[in-house]
Amino acid sequence: MVEHRSVLAQITAKAHGQTGLSRDHTSLAQDTTLMVQHRSVPAQITAKAHGQTGLSRDRTSLAQDTTSMVQHRSVLAQITAKAQGQTGLSRDHTSLAQDTTSMVQHRSVPAEITAKAHGQTGLSRDHTSLAQDTTSMVQHRSVLAQITAKAYGQTG
Repeated sequence: MVEHRSVLAQITAKAHGQTGLSRDHTSLAQDTTLMVQHRSVPAQITAKAHGQTGLSRDRTSLAQDTTSMVQHRSVLAQITAKAQGQTGLSRDHTSLAQDTTSMVQHRSVPAEITAKAHGQTGLSRDHTSLAQDTTSMVQHRSVLAQITAKAYGQTG
């Protein structure tokens, strides 16, 4: 997530003064790959959760992930805001705005899971929530992939 967030930060930094953002299209493709890797982490947490009682390591990891997600969401919001008025990718600007909204909603789910985890032994409801959250991440990743695919051959 740290690497993933820094890639988005680089995209934001490179966006200044450019009209086409062709280099950023490539960065977004790399970013999509990182999202796939990131998506596998919640899946591993879900798998490890079964049959455990404390999940202390997973609670910590999930709390850190939630914090990173908040930072990541704000970077996407900045990219979306700065994208207005540029030559290309008008459809993708809209998609990225919708994606940012989804990220805000997605971020709140791990926060709730983390909060509910304290003092529980089974976390059966949270296992289900985390599995659903993993599915949402897969869907979210496909949106980024679509943005990347649509970016080629357009003016910007």
